[in-house]
Amino acid sequence: MKQPIEEVACMSAAKSNTKAKPKTDGTPKRGYLSERKHHAFLLGIEGKDCSSCKTWHPLDAYGIAKRRWDGRREVCKSCRASKTIEQSETRKPYYRQYNALNKEQRLQASRKCKAMHRDEVLQKRRTYYEQNRQKELEASKIYQRERRRTNPWFRLHTNMATTVWLALKSKKQGRRWQSLVGYS
Repeated sequence: MKQPIEEVACMSAAKSNTKAKPKTDGTPKRGYLSERKHHAFLLGIEGKDCSSCKTWHPLDAYGIAKRRWDGRREVCKSCRASKTIEQSETRKPYYRQYNALNKEQRLQASRKCKAMHRDEVLQKRRTYYEQNRQKELEASKIYQRERRRTNPWFRLHTNMATTVWLALKSKKQGRRWQSLVGYS
């Protein structure tokens, strides 16, 4: 059942009044204005103290947090990055163990997902290739040139394939395959 408009307005007014009131023990509620760390200006640059390393940084050194009052995180980017690296290092053994124990289940789930979305993935690849054809061809050319230069097996394989293809394309013209490939 819908509430009348007057009751809804009163409820929202009551909520806003309770936020402004202090707790029963006299301390302000969490997130109250007096609890906010205000920005400081240093040489005309606005910044604040990091809650982790306790050093002052300009606001650019903090990530974006839309819901916070100032629109910035409370921990600077460098502290957040080091914490993320530390957490990932502590979680690696767990993930390795989990993946080892559930290898078959993960493979089945991956195969099922690939089968379900096969057409979508192929369509995205085609669209991307059509839009970036020159870029893709250039990247492929650079990759193959580098691979021919560094990998002797690949160089031999491509040379043989090209020679056979050219021989078949020109219909051999009565020559034997040994003479076409250069072997006896």
